[in-house]
Amino acid sequence: MALNEEQIKSAWLAADKDGDKALSLKEITRLLGKLNLKMKDSEVKAMFQKVDVDGSKELNYDEFKTFLGLLRVRPVVKALFSAAVKGKSSETLTAEDFQKWYHQFQDKDLSLDEAKAVLAKETTHIGSNADQLHATGFEAFMADTAANGIFNPKHATVYQDVKQPFAHYWIASSHNTYLLGDQLAGESSTLAYINALEKGCRCVELDCWDSEKEPIIYHGHTLTSKITFREVLETVRDYGFKTSEYPVILSLEVHCGLEGQAHMAKLVNEILGSAGLLPPVGALPPPHELKKKVLLKGKMVEIPEEEEEDEPEVKDKKEDKKKEEKKKEEKKTKKSGKEEKQDPTGDAEAKSKEPGKPVKEDPKKKKKSVKVDKELSALIHLGAVGFKGVNTELKDQKNWEMCSFSEGKVNALITKDAPGYMHWTSTFLARIYPKGSRFDSSNYNPCPSWNVGAQIVALNYQTGSEPMWLNDGKFQENGRSGYILKPEYMRTAKVAAPSGKEPVKTLTIKILSGHELPKSQSANSKAEQTKDKGEVIDPFIKVSLHGHPADQKQFQTKAISKCGHHENDSQ
Repeated sequence: MALNEEQIKSAWLAADKDGDKALSLKEITRLLGKLNLKMKDSEVKAMFQKVDVDGSKELNYDEFKTFLGLLRVRPVVKALFSAAVKGKSSETLTAEDFQKWYHQFQDKDLSLDEAKAVLAKETTHIGSNADQLHATGFEAFMADTAANGIFNPKHATVYQDVKQPFAHYWIASSHNTYLLGDQLAGESSTLAYINALEKGCRCVELDCWDSEKEPIIYHGHTLTSKITFREVLETVRDYGFKTSEYPVILSLEVHCGLEGQAHMAKLVNEILGSAGLLPPVGALPPPHELKKKVLLKGKMVEIPEEEEEDEPEVKDKKEDKKKEEKKKEEKKTKKSGKEEKQDPTGDAEAKSKEPGKPVKEDPKKKKKSVKVDKELSALIHLGAVGFKGVNTELKDQKNWEMCSFSEGKVNALITKDAPGYMHWTSTFLARIYPKGSRFDSSNYNPCPSWNVGAQIVALNYQTGSEPMWLNDGKFQENGRSGYILKPEYMRTAKVAAPSGKEPVKTLTIKILSGHELPKSQSANSKAEQTKDKGEVIDPFIKVSLHGHPADQKQFQTKAISKCGHHENDSQ
């Protein structure tokens, strides 16, 4: 329970309900329940009397700080500290002492300057001096995830090569970013974009629709609330590069007409300005060359010799208007009976000149035409195209063109040909998104897609669950830049993929104790119903290893009944 001064004041104010600037034994006991600490009444009373030096039967602020100091040192940590100071004349550690202890017990090297920095940092905690580390400062260090976390502190900076082709990186990505809740009636908010961007997300989604005034963003044909396209662009401009300076991708799902698209293009130029890029020429630059740049992903205009069925068709606004008028005229003609009667059954065989043979549909008439405005198309940097197969080569698809796959489709491709799909993602960009039936904004397991090199695995950032925990953990790497370099075997066919038969490496984790564990939602609900604010949880720890199928393991400690102040169980 390593609390800083601000946290101590917050706890004091929460406990001092009557505002008399003193805490009674009853108020202290109530506070311990809120802090999820289960202690015997006799133990609480003994600690209370120990710090109540003036015998007033109340604790002032300084006495309260001392009381918290007694709570902070846990038996298992105290034992570690006792071993560290064994044989010393005083129960404190100098920087040199701490350096030796760190090497012996943490099996890592720490420079003398780094040891001094730890001591200097912990002087903010009760009982620590600038040049000596007391038991409470030692406990504070042990609970400090930044100074003593499981992750390599060097990985908190951008340490990977960010000058490789764009397709060589996993990219932190969000699905339907605008939503704070579910997909049917949830609230749309710029706050959802801020939350995602501040977590290091580098690809956010915008579902764009027409409105009377300007383009809006919401989950179309649902009851979700609406925000404007303008607001989202302003949010990206203001918050896009606070956590990471590497490029932000705006994945545009455009449902606007031509006029709305032209308005979108105008807003992009007006709000993002120099953050926007010219259409790509040749290969897409690596992330290093695109710092603080915004890239738009969407349908774009191409003028091939023979237009593909899934290519968007550029439409001029005037031409589009003429065709709309022509359609209206045709409808009038049908109504006036000037056209030939259509077969009421709709039976293709009845319309055939030769009985028994269905009419062959003209493929050009069936061809789906996607209307794309020229101005908006000119701003697209990542073109959305259809998937042509795992054997696609650069002559058939450019490296700045992206294919999207639902979770179901990518799982089918993985089952059919995982090596082939991984080879394809070494050159081309893949975006994976949740299946449409996830109305509750639940998430799918991102690992299978990551395992075959899919770069943009989009999750619902608003839903805290195991898939998002995995995502948060993965993209904590590389300075939370949102870009993680894929292993070499996912970037080149010259290196063989793991077979699962490689030499085994053993990971050993010893659980010493837990602190500041929150109550579960169910426990809080029960406490609300029973008015028992002091219910204490029975916690356990589950450790899971994710990644290559051969590595997947899970371990769970036994539950600790009524876990409180002095209860711990090393496992």
